[in-house]
Amino acid sequence: MKININATQIKNNMDKIKKANLKKGRTLEITLTEIITVDQGTVENEVVKKCNYLAHVDLINAFEKLNEHLQSVCEIDGMVEDFKVSGFTHAGDGDEGVVITGAKKLSTGKFLNLVSPFIEFFGGDYGNADELYECIEICNKEVKAYLDGKCAVKQIEINFDESDEDSQVNISDGSAPKKKGRKKKVNIAELGMEVTQFQEAPEEFIEAV
Repeated sequence: MKININATQIKNNMDKIKKANLKKGRTLEITLTEIITVDQGTVENEVVKKCNYLAHVDLINAFEKLNEHLQSVCEIDGMVEDFKVSGFTHAGDGDEGVVITGAKKLSTGKFLNLVSPFIEFFGGDYGNADELYECIEICNKEVKAYLDGKCAVKQIEINFDESDEDSQVNISDGSAPKKKGRKKKVNIAELGMEVTQFQEAPEEFIEAV
């Protein structure tokens, strides 16, 4: 069978997010939709990307806005701070709804995994569907930005200890060795590298799902 691949069509459809899951360590697993043209018509494929770079804080915040919706749809009492959404899946004909997944932290410190029922954006019985739709759209935007390279980079410090021969870094200018001194902390940004700062989010909820 001859397959004629329309590269432009694939590129456009690759931007269609089917599913996104925030994994342990703040990386993402994303399922995308790919459509190719064959002699008999079009074929829809699913492409799964397991990414290894850290999610940007904007993406983390977008996911957090779904926490109250997970609690509300699942009809579970408790503080919204105890709920954490780890992913969402577009569902229904034409993606007119969504399923969100996450966990609730129990009083014992353990976690109860949660999967919401299918939530329709329009015409359903969820009272805050319009707000949920806007939150999902923001999540889609941040996931696409993540795929385009928007990510977080941990800020690190490098210790230069001249008394430690195993980890000594020589940045001499040709002059005589200096006397042993105190450790100098060098921010990686001072080395000319661009660094995006962020506040590390707790991973305990992510590890539970």
